[in-house]
Amino acid sequence: MAGAGKTLPLTAPGFPVPDAAAMDARLRGRSTRWEFFALALAFGSLGLFLWLDNSLRYIPFDYYVYIETARGNLRQFYYPDWILPLFWLLAQLPPLVGFGLWSALNIFCLFFAARLFLLPPPC
Repeated sequence: MAGAGKTLPLTAPGFPVPDAAAMDARLRGRSTRWEFFALALAFGSLGLFLWLDNSLRYIPFDYYVYIETARGNLRQFYYPDWILPLFWLLAQLPPLVGFGLWSALNIFCLFFAARLFLLPPPC
């Protein structure tokens, strides 16, 4: 058995192996102006969508599917079942509040992943 006792990286050819120390340094480092700009743009867009959805009395389709899933209608739900308790909690809130929280969670998770795995800066 070749390589017994060694840990081999689980990565595809051409992709670098993540370095834990570098990831930790990126996570703890100061945010750049581009990161603040990206967050401001994302949350500004979310605010605009919430305002428009409230003005038009509209619930975004995907979020409506998630809420209906929490109520037992699995007709258009194609996601893993472990997320259902979160959708149940969001279904207890007014629709636009739940949509705002769900969207903010998505923005923060994307920001965290981009920062942790070092997406290249735009310039």
